[in-house]
Amino acid sequence: DEVLTRVKKSNLESTEESSGMAYIFGKKFVKKFASKKIFVVGSGAIGCEILKNLAAMDVGTMKNKKKMGEVILTDMDTIEKSNLSRQLLFRDGDVGKFKSVAAQEAMKRMNSKVNMNVHTSKVGDDPMGQSVFDDSFWSSGVDIVLNALDNVEARLFIDSQCVANKKALIDAGTLGAKGNVQVVVPKKSESYGSSADPPEPTIPVCTLKNFPYEISHTIQWGRDLFDGLYNRRPSQINEQKESLSTMELSNFARELLAKVGEDVATEMAEELAEDMIFFDPDDDEYASQIKSAALNWALDLATKLYDDAMSNLLKKHPLNSLDDDEKPFWSGARRAPTPLRYREDITSPEQEIINENLTDFIRYAARLRIEAYDSGNRRYEDGLVTTVSTDEAQELLSSSIELKRQSSKAKKPPAINWLKEAKDESSSLKHDLNAVSFEKDDDSNGHVAFVTAASNLRAIAYGITPVDQMETRKVAGKIVPAMITTTAFVSALSCIEFVKLTQKADLNLHRNAFINLALP
Repeated sequence: DEVLTRVKKSNLESTEESSGMAYIFGKKFVKKFASKKIFVVGSGAIGCEILKNLAAMDVGTMKNKKKMGEVILTDMDTIEKSNLSRQLLFRDGDVGKFKSVAAQEAMKRMNSKVNMNVHTSKVGDDPMGQSVFDDSFWSSGVDIVLNALDNVEARLFIDSQCVANKKALIDAGTLGAKGNVQVVVPKKSESYGSSADPPEPTIPVCTLKNFPYEISHTIQWGRDLFDGLYNRRPSQINEQKESLSTMELSNFARELLAKVGEDVATEMAEELAEDMIFFDPDDDEYASQIKSAALNWALDLATKLYDDAMSNLLKKHPLNSLDDDEKPFWSGARRAPTPLRYREDITSPEQEIINENLTDFIRYAARLRIEAYDSGNRRYEDGLVTTVSTDEAQELLSSSIELKRQSSKAKKPPAINWLKEAKDESSSLKHDLNAVSFEKDDDSNGHVAFVTAASNLRAIAYGITPVDQMETRKVAGKIVPAMITTTAFVSALSCIEFVKLTQKADLNLHRNAFINLALP
């Protein structure tokens, strides 16, 4: 009713000589649709639905000497296999293409008259001043903006440009069964940036570190472990190796202490000594040296995390200990951990699960460590080194069973000794280590497999049921299962608000929508 009340009966066309849109709104109004310059930001799930609707509405189809309508689209992402279930403009053959390019092809198949102008650029501040979305674009190159974004930062930037240039904005978003649409009318309504969502709940550090009681806690811990080992620490080596090799050791230590404090400096010194390793690519044993070092490092890491750390926590808080209120320390949400070890002499189902996850942990921790030290020569690209087999991991674990480990009992050396050890290697390490970011959608990279093994071992130690890689991917990648019904709903609402903006409807006829399809 809010849309149709502005359509005069005299403007309606007969069914014999007009399209459905012209019959509903009138031929004159449909020409306004065709002449609009619409900027669609993003062509993910919501973007695909919006673009489909715009094609059906003949938006941006006018092309003559006086005026030309168009649909301007940008998205810097490429299509992945996992996108196909919810981004319905894409097909198997589109995997690997830019989303905006594939979306243009799909729109042209639906309505060949639509004038498309697609980009693969990020919409945001460009320090070089070379963005296609410059001041001229925002002032005269677009009439209405439809947001189909998945992050707040980009939304705020788009909102700021629309406010500055007095452009109408329609923003849509979904989270599972929940969805929202906000319409911003220049000079009349509040903008997107005028309000903020409450902060997302976070897991307390003490819960992640010592007292997990849900699988989400151990998965988040595993994800943090991945980021620390394979992103932060390689980046730390790249940043510090030149200073460590050129500065006096005492000066480097003093500067480090002044910058980060004693506790962090000590931990950082130990990491530098552990990670500042040089492998000579000209050595015939280059590949085997990296592999051997990575396997031993992974074994030490597993022992520290799942045996030593658990044992130390139980020494600090024995099973029968009391808290400050004279109540059992290990009660309520606090679960006492059980140290984990690889055992071949025990054939229980529980021990088999522990052995399986320890094997996977060694395999993927070592593999990712190897890839961090790739100097660019790719001497082991044939898979000889980067692929760590189950047999190799089990053989290493088996050989370590009878070894009397002294590392946890030995007194740690002074931090300056670690720095000296790192300094000795730093001058030889010429190339940067590879720092990687967690990528949930590529099963071949070992990222989800590592986090799954790391999380499951910690879960088992705390009496939490382990999960498979699919569940780990959902939590670690912060995935809320998408519902195409919600996407279609908010996209339709966005297009209804677009119609109202084209009609120049009064503000009281516009509607911000908040929906939850899970409610009865």
